[in-house]
Amino acid sequence: VSQSRYQLPDDGNVVVGSRWFHSENGNEYVYVDDGDSFQWVQASSTIAGTLNHQTVGVTSSTYSIVLSSQYGPEYFGFSASTTSYAYLPTDVVAGKTITIKDESGRANFNPIYIVPYSGEKIDNSDQAQLGINYGSLTLMRKNNCWWII
Repeated sequence: VSQSRYQLPDDGNVVVGSRWFHSENGNEYVYVDDGDSFQWVQASSTIAGTLNHQTVGVTSSTYSIVLSSQYGPEYFGFSASTTSYAYLPTDVVAGKTITIKDESGRANFNPIYIVPYSGEKIDNSDQAQLGINYGSLTLMRKNNCWWII
């Protein structure tokens, strides 16, 4: 993250993680809490690529997803030899995406069930099933629910 900072008026709608595109200089900024203050900080693609992306290989049949960051995409590749269950986290920011993939090529026989936090839904269902060999599902968080995109 660059040390170049812009302090913008807070209209009450700005929250940590908000993004802003500065039309005059072409840079993107992210509203952050650095521990001492809230401020706009120029985003860096190098940092975003390393800190905001997680790739996890899962070999167990039951896995509770833990996010590396509230922002950026995350990938979870399942290769268990039995039916698997992926439990989604709660309190996730809107727009967060998670991809779950069958890396074993056996989802047709050993499906992967994706289960949201208690009381939450995936496309208005209690769970989603990934049953296509080498298939994947990408989910996005919106309005306290997960949506398959």
